[in-house]
Amino acid sequence: MAPEIGLLSRNVRIVGGDDNQGSVSVQQFGCRILVGRIFRGRSLYIGSAQVDGVEIRSCGQSGFHSTRDPRYAFVFKGTASNAKGSFVRNSAFNNNLNTAFGAHLSNGITLQNNVFYRSRGSTVIIGGQDNQVLNNMAAVTFSVNGNSLSDNHAFDFPATFDIGGVNNRVRGNAAGGSDRLSYSYVGSPCTSSMKAQTGSSALFWDNTAHSGLIGLRVFGLVAKCTSVAGFRATHHWEFGVFSWTASSLAMSHIAVGVGRVGIMANNFGPDPVKHLTDDKWVSLENSLIVGEVPTENACVQKRPIGSVAFNGFKQSDPKVGIMMSTFSKSRGKMDGTGPWNKPTSYPAINGLANLTKVTFARFTPNNCNMSSYVFTNNPLSPDAMHPFQLVKTGVQAIDNDRMAFFYPPNPAWIVQEDCVDMDCDGPKHSIIRDLDGHLLRTGHISSLIPRAEIRFDSSRLPIALLAGGQTHFIQRGIARGLPNNVSATTGGCEWKAAWNGYQCGHLNHQMLIIENMDADTEVRRISPLAVYGGNTGSGKYIDLMNGPMDHGWCSYYTCLKRLSTFYSVVVTGTEYELWLTGLHPTHWRFHLLNSQSDEGIKLTVWYKNIQRKDIYKDGIFIEPTNVLATKELIDDRYIPQINSNIGGANYFDVKKQFLHLIVKGSSPVDVITSPVITVSFNVVSLDDFFSPQQFVFNLATVLGVPLDTVRLVDVVAEDTPLSGRQKRQTSARMHTMTVQIGATASQNQTQTAAPPVSEQIAEGAPEADSDNVDMDANATATGLPDNSTSASAQTPLSAGNLTDSPTVADIVTAYKSRKQQYINQVKQYREDVNATNDVNRVAADLVQKVLAGLLNNGTLSVTNLSVSFAAPPPVPPQVDILPPNLNLSIFGDNANLTRGIVDPFVLPLPLPKIPVVNEAIMFNIPTTLRVLREPLSQTGHLVYVQIEVLDGSGQRVRSLGIGQTWQCSAQLTSTGSARLEGGVTVDFVDGIATFSRLRVDREAQSLQLVFLTTPGSLSVLSQITFTVQGPPSATESRRVSFRLNAQYSSIVTTLQYDAFLAAVQRSLAAQLDVDLSRIAQIQIEEASFTIRFNLLESAPTAPPDVPSLNAALNTLTELEKNTSLSVTWQGSTYKMVASSLSFPTSSSGSSSSNTFIIAAAGGGGCALLLVILLVVYFKRRSK
Repeated sequence: MAPEIGLLSRNVRIVGGDDNQGSVSVQQFGCRILVGRIFRGRSLYIGSAQVDGVEIRSCGQSGFHSTRDPRYAFVFKGTASNAKGSFVRNSAFNNNLNTAFGAHLSNGITLQNNVFYRSRGSTVIIGGQDNQVLNNMAAVTFSVNGNSLSDNHAFDFPATFDIGGVNNRVRGNAAGGSDRLSYSYVGSPCTSSMKAQTGSSALFWDNTAHSGLIGLRVFGLVAKCTSVAGFRATHHWEFGVFSWTASSLAMSHIAVGVGRVGIMANNFGPDPVKHLTDDKWVSLENSLIVGEVPTENACVQKRPIGSVAFNGFKQSDPKVGIMMSTFSKSRGKMDGTGPWNKPTSYPAINGLANLTKVTFARFTPNNCNMSSYVFTNNPLSPDAMHPFQLVKTGVQAIDNDRMAFFYPPNPAWIVQEDCVDMDCDGPKHSIIRDLDGHLLRTGHISSLIPRAEIRFDSSRLPIALLAGGQTHFIQRGIARGLPNNVSATTGGCEWKAAWNGYQCGHLNHQMLIIENMDADTEVRRISPLAVYGGNTGSGKYIDLMNGPMDHGWCSYYTCLKRLSTFYSVVVTGTEYELWLTGLHPTHWRFHLLNSQSDEGIKLTVWYKNIQRKDIYKDGIFIEPTNVLATKELIDDRYIPQINSNIGGANYFDVKKQFLHLIVKGSSPVDVITSPVITVSFNVVSLDDFFSPQQFVFNLATVLGVPLDTVRLVDVVAEDTPLSGRQKRQTSARMHTMTVQIGATASQNQTQTAAPPVSEQIAEGAPEADSDNVDMDANATATGLPDNSTSASAQTPLSAGNLTDSPTVADIVTAYKSRKQQYINQVKQYREDVNATNDVNRVAADLVQKVLAGLLNNGTLSVTNLSVSFAAPPPVPPQVDILPPNLNLSIFGDNANLTRGIVDPFVLPLPLPKIPVVNEAIMFNIPTTLRVLREPLSQTGHLVYVQIEVLDGSGQRVRSLGIGQTWQCSAQLTSTGSARLEGGVTVDFVDGIATFSRLRVDREAQSLQLVFLTTPGSLSVLSQITFTVQGPPSATESRRVSFRLNAQYSSIVTTLQYDAFLAAVQRSLAAQLDVDLSRIAQIQIEEASFTIRFNLLESAPTAPPDVPSLNAALNTLTELEKNTSLSVTWQGSTYKMVASSLSFPTSSSGSSSSNTFIIAAAGGGGCALLLVILLVVYFKRRSK
């Protein structure tokens, strides 16, 4: 290296004179040269200038840096292309009071062979286009541009050469001695092959920077790719090159002598909350990074500003050749509030850093006992750091211990407002891939990975993982193969204490991204999440993850929201299991980031429910591997193998509830849980040629649904014939069939992932039928066909932060945007709820028809069925449309704009019509009726009978449908004149129909009853004839009502209605000390939670100690006095509302208020009744 030398004196001088008031020395202003535009009358005059060999000294005015009034020493302003041909050459700018030279909205200007010394603010500022900055030298730039000297982190740092605009040539320049930036550059376009511009055609080339805070800051173009090349930087206190661009960045021919960090190239966008992706990357080629550059008195030098390290490091922290890149939603803290390398938003989905032909040299401890490393992760980043890939990248004179250092997660992040109760994941999942082994001198693929098992807490493992007996893992952290066998061809890793990580060989580590696509991804926690597997001969590994940090700010507080996207590191060619703590998302997305088409893993995911899983890759629906079988058996032979050539190959084992999935290649795989019902039938067949397909056809016909909405999932035929059932010498056999009913998958295209030929079950499987077979602007929402709709794929509402002092326009805009997002989410949610309700209504209809025997025929009968209902979609999260503590005084006279804005904005959300339970509901098929209590001959015309419905095994069928009721009707078989009255048709409750109000209208003998069900057409004949005699009794029953002190909908669901009625009957019978049969005709009014029932008189044949009707009513009255009448349900006791008990005297159950008895006991009750009747009589006479 050699120093640049420049001559400051010129024969022609323009000098700002210092007057008696000290205009230069005190008031800080001198002369100005302004080339611009001016109107004279109706004429516009635009200036130009050609300056050569002039010294400009003590010019400009301090503090005026605005582009509207730039009081620089020399400035072109607003000349556009009219000043083309203007130049400033071979001149000297010495000790000026502001920026030495600037060009704003001016094109075609050349600045060449000039010397600049001691400028305030940026030395040279270039805007416009087609300008040239060639072979200039600038030394000593002071940052007095409005930022105080204590402002360590402000984004608008001055630079020696501040180059904006487009197509500006910056070549052969040298900058030295800046207390902030040496170069600030927007960047050049990349070549057509997405490479950096190099050589004679490069816009930015052969530029040098010495002795500054930061050598080069790259803003990035609004384009696909930004280029920077031909740059040298030495002796910079913090970063040699730093960028945080929206576009990909290609760097080439960079030489950096490390001050603190040689290069850190970051990227931002698109928004991961919207699940958008873009193939963003940074690359570095043909470059040299040197750790130790000779410096005189290096140990005693001080950084230009402040005492706190600019990038958040302590002075004793090590030097770093390259700090791993951050790919994030938005640019990090470059606003004056924190270090530039500190992310403030979620990590992006895609990201990759490529290093090709890069050499690292002299990374050794220096005389100041300061360590140095070739690579480190970012100690200020709590979240994902995307992979680095190295090709032909090596080291010179570097010890192996200096290759890398992996900072562990900061324990201070384990707080409620950051990462809650576990480490953040990012520092533990960095990955550096040495694709050719050149860096580590292994000659084969190698990788450097951190210690992910740090602070591993086994108590945080998902319960489902432990419950499944998956506790035999012996290693924690990222899969590492054989311990301490880095050179073994089978693959292994060696612990490197100096790195705080591992060196791995023959293991192809890749980043696996797991996205929760549901609308509530930020508010419903599903972590800790465990990726378990990677068996390479030494046991399995378990990687326990927490998810990203909470980065939001809501009204000066953290939002307590965290994105459920997880970044794990896996070894391709191996098998893993995925376990999570919370409820499964209805929509997963898996990315094997940056992998080749032949690289993949097999992922097994356990689900709590057995809903159908639809798999998509690149918008193509992937059929499960067992779709081609004529009988879709559940069999391990259908599990897709790791060598499958189809990414997205899948198989769902409904018995074990495991989804087996191949994730292959870099394009994502989507797993969507469809709103379907799963039904298992036990079918008895008398036909040796039983056809499951014919059964499915019959099922679709009975339900009136399209055949393609009924999917056969499993058929299991028992080997042993059922004894005692034969027909034409054919033994009856039991088949268990499982089907799923729901909308068909969105089949933009369909691809069948069939098992290998050797693994196909030989059942004559048919041939496959080919017929069935802004930053965000450039981003894509991958994985689904265009016509697919799912609430789970909806974009969650972001925090939508407003500034601390928002304007009216800011607030109105934010309100309208977030309100529309919320409306769209609720609209989609309603559509999905309706779809779920439609499917579950089919389930209710199916149960009713199967119980009625509509699927049975001469050779086949259904003995029972089990139904799992469609799960409801995730509810869109409620968010504040505006900050709750908003100061409305800022609106002033614009209050009309805020009308309705500050009010809570909540749309009503529909609820699933049929409540969903986690477990399947079993229904036995009713086949016969039995008279549980026969009618008895007696005095009085009231007949008590109970009928029980039984299945084929003689067990009571307690559940007879969903939201529907079976009824039983009684008829007399005698041909006499007697007729039945009262409740001749009653509902089944818990499998029993109780006829408590059945009456015979006259005396009769030898009566017999027949009972029929609706639906089902089952019948039974009473076995006993009976006789009725004597006059009808007026006190045979009493209709009683009372209200419970509870809310019906909060304790009873639709599916529990029958069970609750049985609980009411048991509770009342126990408290009144009467037989269950005397509590009949129970009804519930849900709105008021009023319970009504018939209290029956005991039979004449009852023992003497059985309480009579009047005695039971007296007991009711006593219970009412103490408000102790209650119902016990699911372990809880619910008492009546005080003074809500009533029972009319009329046996017909009339509810006329004129005849209510509030407290009736013996003669007192009769007297009270008489008083009430007299009062009513006199009131009517008085009218």
